[in-house]
Amino acid sequence: MKYGTTSHFKITDNAIGENYSLELTTQGYLYTFGSRDSYQLGRRILGRNKSNCLMLIPKKVVIRIKKIFAGGYHSFAVSDGEITYIWGQNAESQCELHHTLVLLENGDVYSFGCTRYKQLGIGASEGNQNSPVQINLDKCKYIATGDYYSIAVNNENKVYTWGFGGTYALGNRSENNELLPFELKCKEFGEISAIGGSSQYSVILSNFHN
Repeated sequence: MKYGTTSHFKITDNAIGENYSLELTTQGYLYTFGSRDSYQLGRRILGRNKSNCLMLIPKKVVIRIKKIFAGGYHSFAVSDGEITYIWGQNAESQCELHHTLVLLENGDVYSFGCTRYKQLGIGASEGNQNSPVQINLDKCKYIATGDYYSIAVNNENKVYTWGFGGTYALGNRSENNELLPFELKCKEFGEISAIGGSSQYSVILSNFHN
């Protein structure tokens, strides 16, 4: 990344939200740019820039960071000191689009935020979940979210989805919602190395089994 005319940075990670971007340098500095309409950039906007909802030039957030994550309109960062920071939209108590999954180092998975489409994986619940609650899953290695659904892969390479089933994004061969984690059965899954969710579809990257 080039910033100005004198400074050069090497990017080690990036995270993309609905209409903004987080960039992490090899030195542990966090830069943000894009829309700030939900305060998802994590920095003060001063002077004549206050009325502008688009920040097109990357600016540094003054925290030393080692991991970054982005939902639709809110952001996460983990500092060198293992402190978790969160900022941005909090309309559904998620501070992906309206809910959050957290994967701990020991493999436990927690969720919080909107429960409208059962995307938290905790069964029937009314109202928003404003504090993390553990999901009944074996130890996991990967998690991902779509707008209104969630995905997890446990250490035994089993894939689970739950939440909003529209457009068949859950892989459950129907458009039914899943209140609790639903295991996907697929003979062709090899060792899974990555998963991802979007508005209307999911992606699983694995070594193909013949």
